[in-house]
Amino acid sequence: LSSSAASAEPAWHLDAGLVTEMPLSAGTYLQAELPSRLRFRLGIGWMPTTYLGWVNDISVNAGWYNETTAALIEASLSNALVIHPSIGWRPLDGSGLYVGAGYQIAALGGSLTGLEVVELALGESSWRQDADAALEVQASAADHMLTINMGWDIVFNDVWVVDVGLGGAFTVGARARLEEKFRTERPAVSGAIDPLLERGETYLVDTLKSYVHTPLVRIGVAYRFQ
Repeated sequence: LSSSAASAEPAWHLDAGLVTEMPLSAGTYLQAELPSRLRFRLGIGWMPTTYLGWVNDISVNAGWYNETTAALIEASLSNALVIHPSIGWRPLDGSGLYVGAGYQIAALGGSLTGLEVVELALGESSWRQDADAALEVQASAADHMLTINMGWDIVFNDVWVVDVGLGGAFTVGARARLEEKFRTERPAVSGAIDPLLERGETYLVDTLKSYVHTPLVRIGVAYRFQ
């Protein structure tokens, strides 16, 4: 076991490893650190359904939105691809302490949900024919977030790195898409459903931007090339 940073540090190093940033993502990362101790990091992973459930549980318990809205958010972001570039800095030579900030996007996920979930989330009274109750909606969304973090690298044998940190993620932009899985050719039904789905998209975007902000806990393990 070495100290958190070697006393005679190399001019640069490259870390490649696995990381989870609960409750938003789990995946891999690659990080390069320059002689100035400035570091550039790229994380690529996915948003596990369990993690998304934690975000929804916090929001529902806080009264920010209800269970129906939580179900719509879960359908829209389930197993989304997460891309997280960031920049950081170790302010003290010989120390593992670091600070950083980045941008994260969660997109290309989503799943099916019932049309009634959209209707209930909007609080609209039933207008559907009974035959339309089984219609399914393909929900998807993209959530754009700014992130901040502070943490510590613990280095073992000069090559193995345990990365632990705390931070936060704040939604600054979003987009959503709701569409019928099997679009019918019945103009009367499609004409009624399309405005509902458009209102659902607007509602989903507004909810993500207003309420999807969360603390982050980072735990990672990497191999250091130097």
